[in-house]
Amino acid sequence: MADNTFELRDASDFPTVRSRTNAARPGYARQWEDEMEPFVAKAEPFAIIFAGERSEERLEDRERRHSHPRD
Repeated sequence: MADNTFELRDASDFPTVRSRTNAARPGYARQWEDEMEPFVAKAEPFAIIFAGERSEERLEDRERRHSHPRD
């Protein structure tokens, strides 16, 4: 997968995908959803690796990322 299409992830070693934790800013949940679509569409197993320090995320982002369907 082309890595330049993702802001929140590094997919250059797909199926290993690395999260760019420092790129997640408040309100990032919609971007998270948009960037998940190509991975899910491939219908192949993949893993997202979270490394390093993670800043505290807003409750709204966490809830949407974990459970809310796309609008």
